[in-house]
Amino acid sequence: NNYTIDVPNVLSSVWEASDGSVGIVLINPTNTDRTITVPFNPSAYGVNGTYTELNMDNPTAHLSQVTFTKPFSGFTNLLIPKRSVRVIKAT
Repeated sequence: NNYTIDVPNVLSSVWEASDGSVGIVLINPTNTDRTITVPFNPSAYGVNGTYTELNMDNPTAHLSQVTFTKPFSGFTNLLIPKRSVRVIKAT
């Protein structure tokens, strides 16, 4: 009764809030740091290209805020530390 389940090293999800902002949630449940690329098209979600990473220990505290000029196609070389959650808010 043994079986194998393949799961991604980093789980991701995109959520739209009632204020129109978009949250990109990235979860690394593994015991290894992961560097990933996340494709993201801001115009598909109606956001203008301001991204803020939220501190998950204190969701109202912003770690960084970066404004990208278009065209923008995603995040490259994004480090997701082992056993961690990163949330990026796009407005």
